Amino acid sequence: MVRSRGTAATGQAFAVGSSPAMASLLETKEPVAAAGSPDQLSAPLAETLAAPNGTAYLFPLKVRQEVVAALAAAGTVHAGAMECLCEATSLKLEILLPPPPPPAPAPAPAPRAREASREPSAWDSLPPDVQRSHLQAQRFSRVKVAELRLYQADRVRDGRTRSDLYGVLREEIDKLRGEYHKDFGATPTMVDYLHLELLRTLAHDDDRLLGANYPGPLL
Repeated sequence: MVRSRGTAATGQAFAVGSSPAMASLLETKEPVAAAGSPDQLSAPLAETLAAPNGTAYLFPLKVRQEVVAALAAAGTVHAGAMECLCEATSLKLEILLPPPPPPAPAPAPAPRAREASREPSAWDSLPPDVQRSHLQAQRFSRVKVAELRLYQADRVRDGRTRSDLYGVLREEIDKLRGEYHKDFGATPTMVDYLHLELLRTLAHDDDRLLGANYPGPLL
């Protein structure tokens, strides 16, 4: 859907397949600069932007590493500022959303034959204070890694390019690992949510991008 100011129409839909630039953004989840022509943007988007210098820019808004929207711009565009704006918006959305259910610290028992009631999961068996500790650890990880992605965006991209996120961000990651271990490491059933968030958010679920010297999960 394309939305713009100063037009009577509420928006125009177009297929992603008609916009190679948008398809590239969805695949790479990174900003895209493209020719502002219909064959690159799709006819509705090219008409809406009317790129005066022939170049258009697409910036992703991501929630939990999935692109949920894109900001399109043309003309005099300060790409760094626009990218920071989108990163800040993505971070705010992630913080406002409730956390997804944490992975169970142990596999749930298989249901017994001819048993009508649901077997309690490993998560259900944890005491309330331990469940709270897991949720706090997960929120800590989501917020801290999202802040790292926002405030160190250039270095994060550099680390991905080098396949060495840990080498580029070693000081910051080691500091977070120390805080995480201090605050949550004493819980026997604790999971290294910080590692999982670094892997998901910074490395796009590709552990090779963390680098050969990354020490792995704390717990």
